Amino acid sequence: MSKCSLLFVTGALVLLGCDPDDDGLSNSKEKKYGTDPEVADTDGDGILDGEEVDIGTDPTLLDTDGDTYTDGEEVDFGTDPLDEEDRIYIGYWPYNPDKDELADPGLDGHPALGERIGRFVTIDQFGEEVDFYDFANQGVPVMVDISAQWCPPCKQLAKWLDGDPMAGMSIYEPIRVAVDEGELIWITVMGENNTGAYPTLATLEWWYNQYPNPNVPILAETSEHDLVGYFNVPFWPSLYLLDGDLELVRGPSNDSWLPAMNEAMILLGEDE
Repeated sequence: MSKCSLLFVTGALVLLGCDPDDDGLSNSKEKKYGTDPEVADTDGDGILDGEEVDIGTDPTLLDTDGDTYTDGEEVDFGTDPLDEEDRIYIGYWPYNPDKDELADPGLDGHPALGERIGRFVTIDQFGEEVDFYDFANQGVPVMVDISAQWCPPCKQLAKWLDGDPMAGMSIYEPIRVAVDEGELIWITVMGENNTGAYPTLATLEWWYNQYPNPNVPILAETSEHDLVGYFNVPFWPSLYLLDGDLELVRGPSNDSWLPAMNEAMILLGEDE
């Protein structure tokens, strides 16, 4: 058994040379850095306190560089937890380090109610690859809006989401507020460009410039994954509400995209 230095601090006996929580910091260093000598990961970011000191992050802060991603998430992904500009997603989309543990039903056939949506990776309006399963396990529902660049109602919906009025949509104001406050994730999937072809990065950039909502990822349909066919989109736009596990809660009816909006109001407790 190693020897430990003893010190009385505010009436308590502290073992300065020992490391009872086995985090790589002795009790004296725990005192220096303000960490908890009985908790190996004081800030709960997934990195031991001693490791944080070694790499230069703050063991008492969940997110040292303030870029919305925890130090542990950045280390897991490979970005610099000390550089706010070097973050997982330029658009600050959520990150799910446990996404590989989710059962993926694939993109064959069509999703059934209560079934998780298949996993796909595609580009967003910033040209970055986005893994759809990063939106899982965030504790909030997800609305998937499948739109087309040429579609007037799609543009009208995007304007409404960006703050403009839209006939018949005032009752859904809580949904727009929920998107702004992070209580609902809204994802726009561009299914076609102005000519009915697959959207390009330029298509996504154009849409974002027209409707610059910083809370909405704009993702591209590609030849590698036929999301329009997978969701069996009946018209444009079509909305699909998913729960926090990305399981399908509600899609459009034969003649309306509002059922998913109505269900979202229920999930948000705004149906009264």
